[in-house]
Amino acid sequence: PHRYLDFCEEFGADNVGLVTGDVALNRAAPLLVMTTEILRNILYSASAGVVESFGAATELDDVDVVVLDEFHYLGDRWRGTVWEEIVVSCPDHARLVALSATCLNAADLAAWMSEIKAVPTRLVAFEPRTPQGARPGPLTFHYCNS
Repeated sequence: PHRYLDFCEEFGADNVGLVTGDVALNRAAPLLVMTTEILRNILYSASAGVVESFGAATELDDVDVVVLDEFHYLGDRWRGTVWEEIVVSCPDHARLVALSATCLNAADLAAWMSEIKAVPTRLVAFEPRTPQGARPGPLTFHYCNS
C-alpha cells in the first residue's frame, strides 16, 4: 500500500486505484496499483474471454504501461512464475517496465524479455554515486537455525 499512498499524493487520490486480494479501491482509476497475482489473473481472464469487473482502467486495450516492481522475484521459488506469466501474457501493445535494485543477471533478463516479446528491450542500470559502488544504506543479513 505504500506505493498506492505515494501515487495518491503525487497524482491525486481520484487518479489512483488499489486492487489486492483483500482491497479494491477506485478500480476505474487511470493508474492502478495491484499485486502481481491480481494482474496475472486479469491477463488469464482476458485470454480466456472472461470479462472481469475491475473497471474501465483494466480493459487491456487501455493499458499503456505495466510496471513490475521488485522484478528480481522472478527468481523466487514460490512466486517467480507469476512474474514470468505476466511477461509472457502481457499484451504486445503494453510497454513493460521491470524494476529491481538487486537483480544480478539483468542483461540476461533483458535478452529473455526481448526474445519473449519479440521487441528490443533496453536495459537501464543505475550506478550509485558512492565509493567502490557501496550501498547508500547498510544491508544486514540475519540467519536463524531452529
